[in-house]
Amino acid sequence: MVGRHYWPHLWDDVASRTVKLADGLARSGIKVEVLTPRYGSSWPDQIYHRELVVYRPAAAPRSEWSMGRYLRHVESWLKDHARHYDVIYSATMREEAMLVVEAAKRCGCFSVVHHGGSGVNSDTLYPGSTRHRTRLLTALQSASGLVVSRATVHQTMLASGFRAEHLHRISAGVSSGKGLAGRDPASRSAARR
Repeated sequence: MVGRHYWPHLWDDVASRTVKLADGLARSGIKVEVLTPRYGSSWPDQIYHRELVVYRPAAAPRSEWSMGRYLRHVESWLKDHARHYDVIYSATMREEAMLVVEAAKRCGCFSVVHHGGSGVNSDTLYPGSTRHRTRLLTALQSASGLVVSRATVHQTMLASGFRAEHLHRISAGVSSGKGLAGRDPASRSAARR
């Protein structure tokens, strides 16, 4: 999983969704590893969060100028490690997505790109403001699958020329498991047992 925000940066919905998804997939028996930037120079290059390996080889981009350096570090890491994965997942349809799709093509695995954000932070609005716009849109068109969570995003992407067979509308998040306790006393008691 590749995303610009992951624990401990859960301040946005994409980071929260990514942590929940990684946690849910791991509980389902799937080996998950996360690639994300580090936001402090003293932060280690690798940590464990909820028994998942989190790699942080690059400093987070703080401006358009540092974005190029960040992307080169992520691309280099993916070139060295992508062959070890069956699926490479991008948490957003931003710059990391183009690197994920290109790395997946090189190593012959699948690439999944998830639409992220909402409102003015929506990935749907983002490609118009980036200097990597053409490369990003080309990469999105050739991803193995694109995941959207809302009907409006799905319709917007169809209208923008994305192929229907590559768009998958899936509700955001992963449930915490079967038999979640309700709020009534009997359900709580059963959950405790």
